[in-house]
Amino acid sequence: MRNQDLLQYKSLEFAAFSAWPAKEQFERSGIVYRISSGYTKRANSANIIGAINSDSTQLIKNTEQLFADKELPCIFRTLSFSPQFEFEQHLKAKQYQNVNLSCVLSKKLQAVTQPVMPAHIKIEILTISEWFEYFCMLNKQDDKLMQGHLDILLRIKDLCSAMVLRVKGEVVACVLGVIHEDLLGIFDLYSAEHVRGKGYANMLIQALCN
Repeated sequence: MRNQDLLQYKSLEFAAFSAWPAKEQFERSGIVYRISSGYTKRANSANIIGAINSDSTQLIKNTEQLFADKELPCIFRTLSFSPQFEFEQHLKAKQYQNVNLSCVLSKKLQAVTQPVMPAHIKIEILTISEWFEYFCMLNKQDDKLMQGHLDILLRIKDLCSAMVLRVKGEVVACVLGVIHEDLLGIFDLYSAEHVRGKGYANMLIQALCN
């Protein structure tokens, strides 16, 4: 892999960290440790982003103890752009398994024309707290998870755009955009089940990119 590509992929990963900020984050021995209240693996995991130069067995033991002290499961996130085959073999030997693979897609944005929408469709920009109420309504999120999710959103320091789309006054779709340096992250894009296939999510993306 070219160094330029590696730097680009790392910048995407750190932009995602910034858009989903953990309560605690620090880097040690090629690993970015992120600790919150247990909500989502991205915010509560050891992220392998660089070369592992220390003893793998001891590093795993120390990481397990760190998360145990926080009463959290120990989760390692391995990244395709930074493979550490020897370290991953140590993880497998300790019965760690690959679960819930993630896929990050990116593209260069071109000039976007704001779509002309019918009079009965409106897009609004809300505060994070206002937007989150609609997100929970659309997503039917478990009440037990709501506070952990909201705490992460309220920690975002980058420029945010929290949008909802209304049809005849009813909120039927939402999206959260976060700008980190020259990158725009699109998160929590969701449409109500009864309106899917009507292009509302695409309208939100176009409005977000405009």
